[in-house]
Amino acid sequence: MENFSTPNFFMVFLEVEVNKETGKVDVIDMCGGSDAGQVLDPATLEMQCHGGIGSASLDTATFEEHIIDPATGRPLTYNMIDYKWRPFNEFPRFQTVLMSSQFDTYQFKAVGVGEIAGAAAASAAMQAISNAIGVQVSTYPATPDVILKALGKL
Repeated sequence: MENFSTPNFFMVFLEVEVNKETGKVDVIDMCGGSDAGQVLDPATLEMQCHGGIGSASLDTATFEEHIIDPATGRPLTYNMIDYKWRPFNEFPRFQTVLMSSQFDTYQFKAVGVGEIAGAAAASAAMQAISNAIGVQVSTYPATPDVILKALGKL
């Protein structure tokens, strides 16, 4: 019987540059990492990390927005055409660091990374943006207008 109580984690570190006049955010450098247990397929694992950190999390902090029509209360962003995200070739420099342990609680001595890879980059980006401008920003996404409002310029 497998034991699914082994916790897993994913950490993300970001460096951002924020233009305080325009509110534009540029991610300069990123690093994400985890202990995946025994790595069974390195290339797929790295792509899981890139997909989770990028489109599932970093873009949540800087692009994506769930827009509701104030007149009807219905969502206006409900399909992949309206969903703002960047293609992989527009991602900032990105590095993954993956440890490989031998967890003794799983049949394959591995733990999942795909779902948790998308958990940390959004909050890391928001904190990096807040640190860069010296004001806490807690509204997703941190679009230029959100940043300028936080700075008292809008």
